[in-house]
Amino acid sequence: MSLYSSIAPKAKPFVLCDGRGHLLASDFEIEILDEMAKKIFLKYLTRESLIKK
Repeated sequence: MSLYSSIAPKAKPFVLCDGRGHLLASDFEIEILDEMAKKIFLKYLTRESLIKK
């Protein structure tokens, strides 16, 4: 479950707008970005733990 799904589980299909009605990202794109963010964060945590050893 992504961060976005947990915030607004009933808001499907979810789209991200900039306030002027311009579409920024669809739910599918957000899921991909969410997965990328998790992977980057895990890499960062792993690197930090290796540096501290």
